[in-house]
Amino acid sequence: MKKELEQQKRKSERRTEDEVLKAYRELLAADDEVDEDVLGRIFDRAGAEGNYTLNNLDQGRIYHLDDIRKLCIAYRLRFLDASLYKGEIPYEAISKIKSLEKAQQMRLADFKMLAPAPMFNLVRKDRDPLLFLNLGNNHYYLIHKWGGDLHPLRKLVVYPFRSFTALLITVVAASFLISFGVPESVVDDGVGNTVMIRIIAFFYFFIGFSSMSLLYGFSRMKDFSDNLWNSRYTD
Repeated sequence: MKKELEQQKRKSERRTEDEVLKAYRELLAADDEVDEDVLGRIFDRAGAEGNYTLNNLDQGRIYHLDDIRKLCIAYRLRFLDASLYKGEIPYEAISKIKSLEKAQQMRLADFKMLAPAPMFNLVRKDRDPLLFLNLGNNHYYLIHKWGGDLHPLRKLVVYPFRSFTALLITVVAASFLISFGVPESVVDDGVGNTVMIRIIAFFYFFIGFSSMSLLYGFSRMKDFSDNLWNSRYTD
């Protein structure tokens, strides 16, 4: 009788373990379905909602469109619908969306992505993206950022391509620095015409740099950042 009782006990314990394992697997499967749903809404522009009234958000993560536009122009980035993004979405981003949805008790959609142009599937055809939620009224909530920080030199390197004005300033500054930065002994003609020589050299450099900008710069960059920051097109 004792052995029979012990056997029944072991069977009951095995059934309990199996039930717990089954419940755990069902919970994981349900969580995976939620993850897939969130991921689908990130890439589905048709499900956009926007104009949320969200409570208790981190105000430090809410940005106006004007601020995002300035950042895109400064670093030559794109701010487009997340549906155009062709990179992978890390689980941390999905987890943060799920937490935000749980706190707000609503399903979120209409996501935006800020990243360099090669990270998007653009029409006609450093990589550190930021995932935003469109709150409406030109305000966006930063959900998650992955990758490394943008290198400070990127801002300097792409400065000439912010706008036509920025390109002109760069050409004038480079011409001036070279023309008036050359030591006196190099441009001294012996009769005191160094200032005139520097002025003439300035115009020569200005014309030369302008030509190089047109031939090389535009062939590489195509258009200025203030026109491209929210464009779906390659140039």
